[in-house]
Amino acid sequence: MGSVHEPNNNTDKSPYVEPSTSREKNWKFTDLASELAVDPEGEEISSEDVWNTVTTTNNINTDEDDSVQEFGRTYHRYKQGSYLLPNDAKEKARLTVQHHMTLYAMDGELYLAPIAEPKNVLDIGTGTGIWAIEMASRHPESNVLGVDLSPVKTEAVPSNCQFEIADVTDPWSYDTQFDFIHGRFLLTCFDDHKAVFRAAYENLAPGGYLELEDIGGFEFIDDSGDGTALKKWNDTLFKAGLSMGRNWKCAWSYAQWLQELGFVDVVEKHYVCPGNTWPKGKYFKTLGILLNQNVKLGFEGLSMAVMTRGLRMSEDEVMKLVAEAKPDLDDKNIHSYSRIIVVHARKPL
Repeated sequence: MGSVHEPNNNTDKSPYVEPSTSREKNWKFTDLASELAVDPEGEEISSEDVWNTVTTTNNINTDEDDSVQEFGRTYHRYKQGSYLLPNDAKEKARLTVQHHMTLYAMDGELYLAPIAEPKNVLDIGTGTGIWAIEMASRHPESNVLGVDLSPVKTEAVPSNCQFEIADVTDPWSYDTQFDFIHGRFLLTCFDDHKAVFRAAYENLAPGGYLELEDIGGFEFIDDSGDGTALKKWNDTLFKAGLSMGRNWKCAWSYAQWLQELGFVDVVEKHYVCPGNTWPKGKYFKTLGILLNQNVKLGFEGLSMAVMTRGLRMSEDEVMKLVAEAKPDLDDKNIHSYSRIIVVHARKPL
């Protein structure tokens, strides 16, 4: 078991437990990382076939009047600076790839929680709104609300789907309780994730479910990552987050936190996405193509704000670090992967 960092005395955050799939768990846990194996033949699959399956379900527009300019990118205007990633066209393209990567990893399912037709659904940190729109399309009897700091500018929204600008770290004041609350890739969003999950608990109907889908940083199945620029970038990214009070490895603690908040029937499952096509099998190679593109689209956006603010790095220093890491992402001798960590839990009746 890894080291435990004590929480600040004036908060009730749980201490962060260093990532370890071997730590004792008293909830249902599945880890697919053991299925990764190097492909000694180096066989490839058609990336064209992969990209033919990655199509946007809506036209996503960017309105610069709702944004501020920084580092040559646009960022949200509402509560400026509280979210560290851009909201421009390049970032929205990345979010689309990320959505399809997660969908493919989860065998096409939008969620894993055992709830068939939730009446009232909330999607926190909805981003482009792509998950909320697909959820509303697949479940026409559900009322789906997506909330984010940035406005959702999109076409072809189902009548049972709505969007609001909102900060879920503020007190929630919804008129209805939700049957299902969904949050995907929230690791970069909050200083105190557990407080947001507490608000979710309070706004769930009895028997309702919360599902969280998040991603871990790069790991390596062997020592091939030692001394690489990719590992240096990854470590610097998480160090920068911590320096700003944001633990970007928080997903490893989600299941524990939900139990502490009173949720029951907690389930945790880890999917794995390789950094490229280095492993055996079409499933993992496809995920490798998708994660590779996701990271390439996000390298600068993930890095710039948090590293310049958190570590006082110059823009040139950040760009140099990114430029050195990019070739490693394509190197099939570097056996990198990242986990998609899915946790769902039920509010008691």
